[in-house]
Parts: sequence; C-alpha cells; structure tokens
Amino acid sequence: MKDNQKVRFVTINIKLNKKVQETMDKVDILIDLLLGDEGFLIKLRLGQGFDNSKFEKIKVVLKELALEWEKESAIPKKACDIFVDFSLAIEGTLNLYDESTRYIIMKAEDDIMDLIRACVCNY
Repeated sequence: MKDNQKVRFVTINIKLNKKVQETMDKVDILIDLLLGDEGFLIKLRLGQGFDNSKFEKIKVVLKELALEWEKESAIPKKACDIFVDFSLAIEGTLNLYDESTRYIIMKAEDDIMDLIRACVCNY
C-alpha cells in the first residue's frame, strides 16, 4: 500500500469514528433527558408532573437520530435499551395523575413512540 493510500484510509476511519461518537453522544443526551436525575421519566415516576421543556428536547434529539440512522441497517444497542421499555415506563406513571394530565402524558407517549419508530424502522 502506498503512503498516500494509508493516509486516506486513516482519514476515512477517523471520520467514521467521529460520526459514531457523535451518535453515541446524542444517545447519551437522550438517556440523560429521560433518566437523568431531573429526567423526564424520573419526574413522571416521582409524581412531579409533565416537563414540557424536556419533552421538546427529547423530540429534537430523536428527530436528529432518526435522520442519522435513516439509511443504517442497525442502531446502537444503547438506544435499543431505552426504546424497548419506554411505553411501559410511561404507562406505569399514569395512575399518579388526574385525567387531564394523563391525556397529556399519553399524547406525549404517542409522539415519542412515532419518533422512536422513525429511528428503528426502514420504511
């Protein structure tokens, strides 16, 4: 292999690794938004109400991930871990709230699940 081919190969690997790192950073951000100390799901579970600001940030991150993963055949396992239990986690909080708040939470669950499907489905 010629020296200029080696340089090109290394440069491509660095770009790919940086892209993977950026994606993982977004997954970590999503995990923090959902499950961090002041996370969306944590607040719901503790009966502290619906955090609209966190909900909007979650949607932004999921939209970005869906675009990044649009042509991918697989997504990071770390993301799957949080996607799998999302609906159950939300539904487990509903009995803590009055009917109008439950409606808001269930609508948010639908919105987020649509974005999760966009992240994992190739259609």
